[in-house]
Amino acid sequence: MRSPSLRLFLLLMVTLAAVGQMSQTLFVPGQGAIAETFGVKPGMTQGIMAAYLAMYGLSQFIYGPLSDNLGRRPVTLAGLVLFLGGSTLAWLAPSFNALLGGALIQGLGAGVAGVMVRTVPRDRFEGPALTRVNGLLSMALILSPMLAPVLGGVLVSQFDWRACYLFLLGLGGAVLLLQLLAFAETRPEDPEPKAPVWVRYRATWQNANFRHHLWPLLAVFSGVVVFEAAAGVLLGERLGLPAWLVSWLYIAPLPPYIAGSFLAAALAHRWRHKALMQLGTSLLLIAALAQLLLAWALPMNAWTLLGPVSLYFLAAGLLGPVATSGALADFKKGAGTAGALLGGLQNLVAGLAAGVSSLIPQQDALPLGALLTLFAVLAWWQARRVGELHANVAKTATAVTDSSGQSL
Repeated sequence: MRSPSLRLFLLLMVTLAAVGQMSQTLFVPGQGAIAETFGVKPGMTQGIMAAYLAMYGLSQFIYGPLSDNLGRRPVTLAGLVLFLGGSTLAWLAPSFNALLGGALIQGLGAGVAGVMVRTVPRDRFEGPALTRVNGLLSMALILSPMLAPVLGGVLVSQFDWRACYLFLLGLGGAVLLLQLLAFAETRPEDPEPKAPVWVRYRATWQNANFRHHLWPLLAVFSGVVVFEAAAGVLLGERLGLPAWLVSWLYIAPLPPYIAGSFLAAALAHRWRHKALMQLGTSLLLIAALAQLLLAWALPMNAWTLLGPVSLYFLAAGLLGPVATSGALADFKKGAGTAGALLGGLQNLVAGLAAGVSSLIPQQDALPLGALLTLFAVLAWWQARRVGELHANVAKTATAVTDSSGQSL
């Protein structure tokens, strides 16, 4: 049975992450109304998400080292205040440029969540306990992207697009109050000596264990983003499915992702770390090859597309918490910098992968299968170089416990 402190910890992290995740897609059902309000072309509204994601990713490189210097709590609260400012500007935006500015400030503030959901668990947990907690978090965090477009559609249909930003303003205020009342500082009492940011990032990159876990993460989530970018075209335009069915099929692989994260949490104390990495990357490779072969051999339909992709998402749900825990294993101190580099590179590379995919004609699922196979081979190859997590933990002579010293 989970302790009250663990339940509170999960609540703090999940609600913090929800601020960033829901802001990304909540407004999407209102894009047409936004274009009509400001008299711009509908395609220009894509700039709202681009502005948000750009600042969300870049700001993480700032928040990580800053939280190592100043602490997790004050940096988290400051980021949420910025988010509230951006949400207010977007809600009341008198022009499209003002709305873009609000999205930029939102992203700047919400980027703190991307860092803290990796850093704070590392502050509190080690080894299999860290993998288990990351698995539980991953299960909960995937729900926000599932719910946001649906909730956004309700808000837009019942009110207007500005209601989406009013909702985010209320959500951000509630999360800020929760963090203010319940979030205790987790940064180690003896943090690493201060050094220039670039020196800390260089030292993190030079850690072989960090890199060997980073590459599978980059490959896995690049594949996830490439599918998300191609799914609408393949299901809607190529198969001619109605919009309501496309929206449901779009989220069909997410339950397998949750199952993969549950598997990571359940097996964390039973399987060796390297065995979990090998299991995840093997499933990933099987799924990608199945996608490629089915795309080559059979006419595309929803089953031949989503079947292998669902297995790919299950493997991604398993690998995410396992590889994240492994990448941060050596960083009991300086976890903010390491978490920022991990999250920032994931966002950057996944965005580049989606950009490359957008340049390839999507006449069928063959390009998707080829890209997924490329990513899966990279993840599988790098996972072979991963060592045992307990060996890394032993270097720091720390036990697998939570911050109160109790085993998980």
